[in-house]
Amino acid sequence: MTLCELATKHGSDKGPKHHNYTPVYSHYFSPYKDLPITLMEVGIGGYHYPDLGGNSLRMWRDYFTQAKIIGIDCYPKSFIIDEVSMFTMNQTDPALAQFSPDIIVDDASHINPLTIQTFKILFPALKNGGIYVIEDLETSYWTEHGYEGNKNPNEGETVMNFLKSLTDQLNSHIFESKYHNEFSGQIEWIHFYPQIVFIKKK
Repeated sequence: MTLCELATKHGSDKGPKHHNYTPVYSHYFSPYKDLPITLMEVGIGGYHYPDLGGNSLRMWRDYFTQAKIIGIDCYPKSFIIDEVSMFTMNQTDPALAQFSPDIIVDDASHINPLTIQTFKILFPALKNGGIYVIEDLETSYWTEHGYEGNKNPNEGETVMNFLKSLTDQLNSHIFESKYHNEFSGQIEWIHFYPQIVFIKKK
């Protein structure tokens, strides 16, 4: 089955009936489909309900036939998904760095400061050549519900402002060291799509 079909089968909002991320995911992830990679998804879904969520984890499990799949959520989940490891951890827990995935998908709170902190913890732990994905970038423009978006750079960072600053690091080999940050020389490319971004680590 295709990734779009698996999303529909398992009711993942990444599929054609909702966000329609799966066509883009297929483009980037198809080379890894049959490889023994590790994929981590931050955010299992279902909010605080212990028996809800895991739809995307089931989709990833069925798509990546040889992979190790890891799910992270701040709420404990009472269900078990065969061949998937689930951990109850906050998305800004420094202990996340213990994992070393090939692919990281951030579908957690989408609260801007938390998403940025998650990236700062997990991108260094991402394997060289790995891909880091952040979903639902629209919250950078939302001021409601505590997402802390729609800020000018001088007022505070949103995820989009943070990502725009990372694009400078693609050129870090040609500018003065005073403009460098902790991600200088580590990023091969950054590809933006509506509401989602893919970042390749060197």
